[in-house]
Amino acid sequence: MNKFYTLKQIETPRLIIRPVQLGDEIQLNQAVNNSLESLQQWMPWANDPSLETTRDFIQKGVFAKSSQSIADFPMVVVHKEDQKIISGSGYNDRSDPKNGLYEIGYWCDVDYQGKGYVTEYVNALTKYALEELKAKIVVIRMEVDNRKSIAVAERLNFKNQGTKPSVTKDNATDHYFTCENIELLPPLDSSWSYEENNSNDAKIIAWARNALKISDDTVFAESKMLLKTPWSSVMAVNTAAGTVYLKHMPEKIALEADIIISILIFLMNVCLLSVCYTWIHEKKNSVWPTALAHGLHNTLFNSVLPIITLTSNGYYFLIGEEGLIVSGSYGLLICMGIVAFKINSYWGRHAK
Repeated sequence: MNKFYTLKQIETPRLIIRPVQLGDEIQLNQAVNNSLESLQQWMPWANDPSLETTRDFIQKGVFAKSSQSIADFPMVVVHKEDQKIISGSGYNDRSDPKNGLYEIGYWCDVDYQGKGYVTEYVNALTKYALEELKAKIVVIRMEVDNRKSIAVAERLNFKNQGTKPSVTKDNATDHYFTCENIELLPPLDSSWSYEENNSNDAKIIAWARNALKISDDTVFAESKMLLKTPWSSVMAVNTAAGTVYLKHMPEKIALEADIIISILIFLMNVCLLSVCYTWIHEKKNSVWPTALAHGLHNTLFNSVLPIITLTSNGYYFLIGEEGLIVSGSYGLLICMGIVAFKINSYWGRHAK
């Protein structure tokens, strides 16, 4: 497993460089909008500086790290003294970890430019890639007219390998700089730390990808982490056909699976009783038991049973074309909620 997936942060004398987290979009978007004039000259993504676009970027980055399989490693740069996000960076999706190549992208809030921060954090990211990620080569590229970015590469002793067609703009040309030797980097006091490897999200994401038969890496990389707390995760998994929402909650009680099964059996029994009750009252033209019986029958056989069929290890459930994959007690509540909703909907249509 790539060490980046458990990276907590990289620290330099003035900065902290860390993987993106949900909630970073507020400060990051402020830095983007504060720097629009310079960013839009070189960065096509800056043409849409909306908070929603920034949020999508953050959510995709968090999902990528949680999946432990997507080769995209976005990070934010935090000014230690001001405790403020001043930049977005990291190893972009043109990186190829399997072949030891990592490409760094960088920019900086205009209020913090001219103080060496970009050189400092690109130095640290290069050092980390070569030393910890065992990179064979670190790449940075920029348009041939982007003098400030070229100066960063030159200060870090990257070697100019010539020019290549731009990967972000039509009819544009990039300088292609590389570093393969950590000894060429200017001295910098930097360190890094790691989190405990919690692979639960990665296992669930891998299970969902297999269950949903997602083979296209590009499509899968558009997935997002919508919510992440110590006790719960909600993800939007992108498939070729659309979006499926993934919900995970760790087990809360040891008999959780037995409780879920017991409730489902109870609901099935209610369904059978309702059918019997309907049969008894049919001659009296009673609408209520008929609606209840039909509602329960349709709910159980059109919603609950497919859930059981697609269950993996007893805790994760797939509901509907754009429904939820849920787990544990939360899954039980979702199932019961669907039952109640469908009965209510059926009653509203047929009990008048």
